Amino acid sequence: MIDGLTNQIANAIGIEPQSIAIQGASGLEREQNAEDLADTVQFADLEKAKAFRERNTVRDWTDDGRFLEYPILRTSPHVLGEYGVGLELYFTTLKQLAFLFLIIGLISIWPILENSSGDGLETGAKKNSYDTITLANNGGFHYKTITTSQTEALEDEQDHVDDYEINQSRVAVADFLYTLVFIVFLVYYKISAKKVVLNNFKDNVTAGDYAIEIKGLPEEDIDEKEIIAHFQSFGEVVEVYLARKYNGYLGSYKARAKLSFQEGYYKLMSKKDPSQEIKLKEIQEKIKNFDENLQIKRKEAQATNEDLIVDRAYLVFNDVNSRKKCLKAYSNKLKLCRKNLQPKELKFRGFHTLVVKPTVEPSNIKWENLEYSHWNRQIRRAIIIAIAIGIMIGSIILICVIQAEENLLPSDQTCAKKIDVEATLEYAEKNYKSDTQVYCWCMQQKFSKLLDDSEYNDYCSDYISQFRVATTVRVFASLGIIAINYILKWTLSWLSKYERASTWTKEQLSIMNKLFFVLFFNTSIITLMVNANFKDLVFVKDLAFKDYLFNGDYSDFSRDWYTKVGSTILITMFIGVASPHFVTLFILYPINIIKRRYFYKFYKMQHELNSLYAGPEFQLSVRVAQILNTIFTCFLYSGGIPLLNIICFFTLFFAYWTDKFLILRYYRAPPLYSNQINNKFQSYMPYAILLHCAFSLYMYGADEIFPDTVYINSSGELNPDHNSLGERISMNSGILNMTLISLVVIVLVSLIVINEISKFKTTIAQIGDEQIREDQGTYKENYQEIKEHGIPSYDIMMNPIYKPVLVSLNDAAHDIVRANTEKQTNISWVTSME
Repeated sequence: MIDGLTNQIANAIGIEPQSIAIQGASGLEREQNAEDLADTVQFADLEKAKAFRERNTVRDWTDDGRFLEYPILRTSPHVLGEYGVGLELYFTTLKQLAFLFLIIGLISIWPILENSSGDGLETGAKKNSYDTITLANNGGFHYKTITTSQTEALEDEQDHVDDYEINQSRVAVADFLYTLVFIVFLVYYKISAKKVVLNNFKDNVTAGDYAIEIKGLPEEDIDEKEIIAHFQSFGEVVEVYLARKYNGYLGSYKARAKLSFQEGYYKLMSKKDPSQEIKLKEIQEKIKNFDENLQIKRKEAQATNEDLIVDRAYLVFNDVNSRKKCLKAYSNKLKLCRKNLQPKELKFRGFHTLVVKPTVEPSNIKWENLEYSHWNRQIRRAIIIAIAIGIMIGSIILICVIQAEENLLPSDQTCAKKIDVEATLEYAEKNYKSDTQVYCWCMQQKFSKLLDDSEYNDYCSDYISQFRVATTVRVFASLGIIAINYILKWTLSWLSKYERASTWTKEQLSIMNKLFFVLFFNTSIITLMVNANFKDLVFVKDLAFKDYLFNGDYSDFSRDWYTKVGSTILITMFIGVASPHFVTLFILYPINIIKRRYFYKFYKMQHELNSLYAGPEFQLSVRVAQILNTIFTCFLYSGGIPLLNIICFFTLFFAYWTDKFLILRYYRAPPLYSNQINNKFQSYMPYAILLHCAFSLYMYGADEIFPDTVYINSSGELNPDHNSLGERISMNSGILNMTLISLVVIVLVSLIVINEISKFKTTIAQIGDEQIREDQGTYKENYQEIKEHGIPSYDIMMNPIYKPVLVSLNDAAHDIVRANTEKQTNISWVTSME
């Protein structure tokens, strides 16, 4: 019975498919252990590599066994659901979110126009053209020294306060509208995602639909036939596989497998060129040393995979009703008192209490991590979190250093007290001698005039130089944040493997959670903390890093904050429109094509060439974390910088089409991810709205932009009264945002309650069994369909990722036994001679 998956596995290790397929006890394909991995090596064959690529990328399988590329434009997320509901949900989510932010972006044009028509920024304060469309340019209040009648000036300015309130209400209403659209979308998306999951469950069959996981079995003296006999009362059992305990050493055999492949290659080469035998002996000596060192470290080194103790078992029924009856019998209702309440007939051999639960499909299992306990993973998780915190502290210090240069320029509030904004150049040259006064006066002039007029240029030369440095620093601060984010991505992806998740989905979920938090913290929060001035607050005085955090220049969202800090955030997110997916599309993807077309001859072994042609893995967790960071960061500050909503739309739009193109033309087919990552994604989204509302409430209440009252101090300077948090809440903008916050809380609580009720009743999979899967065919009937988009068996030797490792483990065991036998024989011979 030789077909697609068998050929796939054979090609993965470079052997003929006819040599590996045999009939197993279950009556379905099982994998035969090769005696020596080196003997399976073949020279690289281009046609086999091309065929391997077709079988291991996202392709449409025709009835006559051919592979066709899916069209880029017409392929829907539902079609991609054949490769896992996780992949379908990712593209469905991107598509729906892009449409959401298209609507939000269109509404955001209103506050953008309102801001652009304002005169809040003085001529010199408009450092960049996009500063005029932020909240910094709204309103018209300016710090200034009153030289005329203070009473008249105060009354005149107070009359403008009513105009500021109208401006505030306009932008707040626009913000209210698009935030309300976001809330409605959350409810729709929750329903839509559940429908996607159920439809995917109905339309796409995997081995996991028929399988259960069994714990509590005796570790030794057990075989598959005995387990089949125990569970066959629920229905026909087509497969049982016993998962073993590797005590953390399975990964070590990857290095041995690599050496075995090299040994096989030089065996073939030595037949053509005898001089290659020298290299062959070197490789064989390395393998021998590997086995000797392994024997010292691992007491089970002489045991093959079948000799190791049992950790758990995976059992596949032929129909879903049999699985359902089994799960119902071993219901979690007995979980608290299982040892006392589990009937004797359900216990294995009458006294081994079993834990039986649904399981994931075979390609989703990380076999080397199954044996790790919950507490072991928690300890590892704590270590990873500690390392991540250390990295974030480093990020804080780096950003402080990068932004220190820009803080040398005085703020608008400082300048209002130092100079007369109406002063001429002649007056400035005569009266303004200090650097601060010169900088302040030059800041009020058009930058083009400073460059074009020689007299202005001479007087403001230091300011021009400092301004250029500050602008460059702002750009490099954004690039620095992006560079740190890249470092964090790779670091956390690597560290999360140390956590030892039991499935690929859980590992991806762990990466996504950690990466999202550190990306968001690094992109949005650190910049805010470094520049915020809260040093008078009690809790800040006790902070260990008080000289770096909350010790900046801004105690509020002032105009100067938007032109400096807000500008950095805007540049960062603008660069994020093309990063990182455009790097893959326009650099890595073409390089891969060039390597396959012109450099394939450099790959000497079949498995190496297969790996090149299959393409890299699609990192779902990393992409979801980056999308979350984009949404949270853009929406967090969009109340004051509405252009961020439009940037978010373009980022999501390009991400959808770029990732769709790459998944169909570049990446290898991913494991069949479950909906867990999307569930976590959904749980985060309401908090993006809550944070947005809280920040918008504070931004719209900024006393420098929308003062409630103004006064003239003893020095004759016009100042706004400070707006307290209570006063900001009582404003029109505050009432709107508090309404939204209340609505989000109601929706959030409702979703949590509904979710808990749903969990209490049944799982999504069980709902599928009861409502949808009654007419589903048997496992044997669906075997070919299962095979087309995944691994159809829980036999680890059917998994092309783990097969070479397991064969290497068995090879090592045989070699060690052989070497020990020879050693013992030699000792016996010497003893007899003596």
